[in-house]
Amino acid sequence: MNIFKVFAVMCALLLTAACSGSSSGGGEDQSSPPSADFTFAVDAINPLRVSFTDNSTQGSANITTYAWNFGNGSVSSLQNPVHTYIAANTYEVTLTVTDENNNSDSVTKSVTVSPIIPPLAEFTFAADDLINPLKISFTNNSTQGSAPINSYSWNFGANNATGTDKDTSYSYSEAWVYTVTLTVTDENGEKSSISKDVWTGSWIDVSTAALLNSIRTNLNNNYRLTADINLAGYNSDNWEPIGANAVGNRFTGKFHGNGYKIRNMKIDRSGTSYIGLFGYIDNATLSNIAMEDVDIVGWFYVGGIAGGVDNSTITNSYSTGKVNSGNLIAGGIAGYLDNSTVTGNYSAGKITANNSRAGGIAGEALNGNTITNNAAINSEIDTLNRAGRIVGEISGASNDVSNNFALSTMTATGVAFITIPEYHGINKISTELRTQATYSAASPTGLGWLFGDNATRPWKMPQPDGTAYPVLYWQP
Repeated sequence: MNIFKVFAVMCALLLTAACSGSSSGGGEDQSSPPSADFTFAVDAINPLRVSFTDNSTQGSANITTYAWNFGNGSVSSLQNPVHTYIAANTYEVTLTVTDENNNSDSVTKSVTVSPIIPPLAEFTFAADDLINPLKISFTNNSTQGSAPINSYSWNFGANNATGTDKDTSYSYSEAWVYTVTLTVTDENGEKSSISKDVWTGSWIDVSTAALLNSIRTNLNNNYRLTADINLAGYNSDNWEPIGANAVGNRFTGKFHGNGYKIRNMKIDRSGTSYIGLFGYIDNATLSNIAMEDVDIVGWFYVGGIAGGVDNSTITNSYSTGKVNSGNLIAGGIAGYLDNSTVTGNYSAGKITANNSRAGGIAGEALNGNTITNNAAINSEIDTLNRAGRIVGEISGASNDVSNNFALSTMTATGVAFITIPEYHGINKISTELRTQATYSAASPTGLGWLFGDNATRPWKMPQPDGTAYPVLYWQP
């Protein structure tokens, strides 16, 4: 074949192929899709918060939409979202990207988040020095959890005093035990609190019957129990009351039971007046005292805790057993009261005044007394005259005797109960008096007692609730 003819044929064929390749409508779309990818970082402070960063690459066209599925039902259309999970877990997170040509691609990765660790509140305390034992320094020892602690809130347990410093101090006005609470908050808003009983001033620890007896040698000091004391057999089973009526012989200090019990106190002094654990208190404070199974016999002014009470306070205490006056004025907590406060106590047992004036809480109230929020759980009041479930006689003026509960089945022997409300109290059946709500609810539904595990909230119920009367928090 002529070489020129061959060349001409080949050119014609190439021209035909070129024309065919450039014609519209007959070829496939050669555009490329995007490629989805992302990274993520768990927040260092909040381990439930995750930041997601899109690292996708486009294909032939620009990416126009981002669809995130965080694996817990939550979604987002942002390019670089931040998501906070509710619970720690491993979640399958999917990112789907779509471009202008409606081409899409997806990628799934596992994301593990941890629980938020809250801070842990802690502090220590110490009196500044022996010269000023009422000034207490507090040192914060709290530890952070997931996030730094950024606020401190102190409640010093007195006079609504508070503070916000990391370390602080507070000067108290008197020797007592105060419940101090520190609450710390971190940058996540997580909180932690701790409460501690802080004793201020100077106190003498009492752990034995002999030490309890020695209080009579120094009647103007501060004492606290540090152990249960069993008086069975002590002093020939005939306890001598601490303090007497004569000026200079009265107990004028503070006594804090600290939740411990004094058991089996027996007194047989039928010819002596002002009889009880304390014979006579004046300008004194008694608190958190648990007297169990007392057996007391005296002449005038006989009480389960104190015989005569002037200008004093008895709170958060109880007495169980028998209290007997051979003549006049017997009460489960106190014999007689004058210008004193008896609140938040209970008495259980039999109260006897052979002639007159017997009451579940007090035998007689003279002037200016506050007798409130007590419970008389006594089985029987035995006297020939003036029997009250709460108070046997209110003989003076300016007395507030209110919101006291009394066992509905309490019996009167010798004379009928005085049914005036102040004397008689509010009826409660036995099951109610074994139930915490009866005591803890605010007045008038309850007595407003504080239940917890410290000196400020000293009461607790034996478990299960409803089986027994309250006890103080230290007791089993």
